[in-house]
Amino acid sequence: MKTLEISKTLLKLPSLKPPSQISLFSITSSPPPSSSSSSSSSSSSSSSSSSSSSSSTPFMVDYLIRSFGISREKALNSSKRLLHIKTPKKPDSVIAFLRQIGLSQSQLSDAVLRRPLILTSNVESNLLPKIKLFQSIGATGEELADLVASSAFCLGNSVDNRLVPAINFLRQILQDDRKVRLALKKCPWILTNDPEKIPSRNLKFLREKGLDSSSISSLVYKSPIVLVLKLEQLISVCKTVEEMGVNPKDANFADGIQIVTTLSKDNLSRKLKILSSFGFEKSTIAQLFRLVPTFFRLGDEYMKRKLGFLINEVGCDPQSSLKYSFQFGFSLERRLIPRYKLIRDLQAKGLVSPDDVNFVKIFSMNEVSFVNEYVNKFKDGIGLEAYKECKGGTEELSIEDSVLKEAA
Repeated sequence: MKTLEISKTLLKLPSLKPPSQISLFSITSSPPPSSSSSSSSSSSSSSSSSSSSSSSTPFMVDYLIRSFGISREKALNSSKRLLHIKTPKKPDSVIAFLRQIGLSQSQLSDAVLRRPLILTSNVESNLLPKIKLFQSIGATGEELADLVASSAFCLGNSVDNRLVPAINFLRQILQDDRKVRLALKKCPWILTNDPEKIPSRNLKFLREKGLDSSSISSLVYKSPIVLVLKLEQLISVCKTVEEMGVNPKDANFADGIQIVTTLSKDNLSRKLKILSSFGFEKSTIAQLFRLVPTFFRLGDEYMKRKLGFLINEVGCDPQSSLKYSFQFGFSLERRLIPRYKLIRDLQAKGLVSPDDVNFVKIFSMNEVSFVNEYVNKFKDGIGLEAYKECKGGTEELSIEDSVLKEAA
């Protein structure tokens, strides 16, 4: 993938207009457009009056409280490096600019709390090149606003020396700008790191562990934090995954790393206890983690519900269920429960013999095959009505349906 050029060339890229349809290149040091001027003017006016009425309070403390509705304690903490600002001109221009590119009031508040110094930025020379950089990888509208708000604390970094190299580094790994944008939103700290140092070192370590380019790309997309972990942390994560029974050569090793990096030790410990409470032995848990690591991503309550359904209601045995571990990855509401309830209803009506039921087979059938076998074949419509009821009445099914959305 072609890498980004340095910012001098970057500024020549075509402008992508923000939601307000105001071209970023039309923004100068002159007063902001009328859509924002009233709020800026109001802010300036209130700032002056408040300043004179509470001269004992630093100007920016009052400004932050009025502009973002934050507590005095937060305002005092956030204004520590802003005390030299005595008028609203500079912060008002920054806020007007960020509003023009689509940031909501809550996003503005988040951005300022993450990096209060953003209010001292020069819009044209500091903020505009960075917005153009995000636009150059396809960020527009709400996505652009989200990216700016989440990465506000990185906007003090140099475009040429830090941001462009960091984004180029991600592009080489992910080969897809959409994935780059999502990775940055998940882990904006990447933009604060020199890619030739920690990220490159971690990438080298993962390769030495046996992960190929495809696995690394998938891992970085799902869990980009692996690029900025301390080396001892990354080593510990990989050790945990191996102790859970996943070999670095296994296709699921990258998934295992992702799960462990997104779970705290307490969280993982709780999930192990939940599995033990349903009769899973340590070796069986390790097998489950190796076969379906994504199962450990489930919330505690949802995990309990799914295990309760499979083990207690359907009657699956923890050990033997591993032979069909794919069922642990199926949706409880959209697949497992509706199919189970339908079959039980058909059995109660004498339309399906208990001897003909194999729930593992039933759960694993694709939607088209299942509907043909257990829904459409009943001409009196009992199967259709029962299935619609089980799925909450949201599915419009008919004999003519040739393509049905997979429920898993």
